Amino acid sequence: MSSAKHLDHNCLKVGYEEITRRIHNYETRGIAGPKQQTFRELYDERQALYEKFAERVIECAKLDQEEIALEIANTNHLKGTMMGKSKKRIIVTVIGNDEIGIVAKVATVLAENQINIIDINQKILGDEIFAMTMLADRVSSELSLSEIKSKLNEATRRLSVEVTVQDSEVFQYMHRV
Repeated sequence: MSSAKHLDHNCLKVGYEEITRRIHNYETRGIAGPKQQTFRELYDERQALYEKFAERVIECAKLDQEEIALEIANTNHLKGTMMGKSKKRIIVTVIGNDEIGIVAKVATVLAENQINIIDINQKILGDEIFAMTMLADRVSSELSLSEIKSKLNEATRRLSVEVTVQDSEVFQYMHRV
């Protein structure tokens, strides 16, 4: 058994195409490896090793930076839960001009994507500004946070509102006093 096997660490799996898009200066960046080895060969070799010795491999292709950070932070919380299926709560906020159908459009997108609304609070401020906050659980949904936001933006594109979607743990952490 390798001495690295006992370490708690994650492998952030990113495809070769994405890595090459991010690293433009392979020759001058200071990546250690034999001079005759191509970047593709180095990537393939290291990816196999990272996956072999990682406690957990995180597929990053459909995740944004916030979601990747949450996956890393939640690694220890997932140990001992039922197959990693726990609550994945999000905060959806909608602010803008009051118009007919805002709640219906947002609720429809969430329902169509197996996202359960747990709590909803809405208010009309000064007779014209619509403000809504939703707490929802996306444990049954296959969508990432960015995909949820994209679908909500598409559904509300003709309305004069701004929609944000955040992981509830990140939201709570950011708003602690």
